[in-house]
Amino acid sequence: MKKILFFDFNIPALIANKKVKIGGATVQTLNWITGLNYNQTKTGVIVEKNEKTQCVEITDFIKSYSAKSGGSLSWFSPRIYQLGRSISKYKPDYLVQAGAGFILFPLSILALFNKVKFIHRIANNVDVDDRIYKKISYKSVFFYKIGLLLTPIISCQNNYQYRAIKSKFPRKKVIKVLNPYDTTKLKLKPYSLKERKYIAWVGIFQHQKNIPLLYKTAKKLTDIEFRIAGEVIDNPDKNTQNALSELKTLNNVTFVGYLTREKIEPFLSKALCLLNTSLYEGFPNTFLESFAVGTPVATIEDIDPDQIITRHSLGKTTNNPDKLFECILKIINHDSYNEMSTRCLDYLIKNHDNKTIAAELLEKLKN
Repeated sequence: MKKILFFDFNIPALIANKKVKIGGATVQTLNWITGLNYNQTKTGVIVEKNEKTQCVEITDFIKSYSAKSGGSLSWFSPRIYQLGRSISKYKPDYLVQAGAGFILFPLSILALFNKVKFIHRIANNVDVDDRIYKKISYKSVFFYKIGLLLTPIISCQNNYQYRAIKSKFPRKKVIKVLNPYDTTKLKLKPYSLKERKYIAWVGIFQHQKNIPLLYKTAKKLTDIEFRIAGEVIDNPDKNTQNALSELKTLNNVTFVGYLTREKIEPFLSKALCLLNTSLYEGFPNTFLESFAVGTPVATIEDIDPDQIITRHSLGKTTNNPDKLFECILKIINHDSYNEMSTRCLDYLIKNHDNKTIAAELLEKLKN
């Protein structure tokens, strides 16, 4: 039986529904794990030293260093030792990590030292081009790029990421595997158009999510209710702060606050559509969560991964952000809205079932 070890300190917080900043890569990791377990693959997760969370889906929590202890210098001794011991103790066939940052550097070295095949998962489109410098520090980018050089296998979410990585590392093993989704608990009959009440927006209030565009769009559709799920985690930039203040002045906008993972799909299920205003993404998990309840998506063309929304008629996109409000109107006034809704659910089941995707991953790792 193959053994795959994931590095993700946020998994316990996701399982416990803690109110902390959890990225889409962590949600994907949990879906990978449940899919791999179904395919007779033993999985584990490297977590913090003092972690006490238990989980039915994950049998092995491998404790490592404390994220709160020491600064960058601690990587030259305690953290490296503790992380290396965690990997050595589990003896996995593969070690997996997602997301750009310094951590890729020590993990790639430790995997090499322990003779473990290392997989880095690209989590965002900006991780493969020069926009990464706006996301993380120059120092982190430097070590991230060294980590990429040392990583034998890189997994991508979409064609943009695949082409960018393949052009930089033509001899490296690069695979494309779609984001997995646990389809075992799906409600197979979405709500009808008459049962839906509002436009939904889900995210963290930060620069990437383009709150100014959210404000502009809501302001142009004052006769339609917008419900915004999210909160401020870090100190937002000035444009984000100003847009949030302006949104609060609109009578058609309601802030519903932070929603735990269990509340996201019920929230999306009553929405006319999911609005995504982001400046950049990879393959948003909110798209899959929206499709799971038959809710179409309105977004910008560049955010639509591999043009799935356009090709499969799962909502509407535009190349002009100022026309995003027109996408919403086209969706809610669509003559066959209920058919579009059913199509969203069918697409998810056929293309993102985590058991099928996990089997595909295992097959690609063989070749």
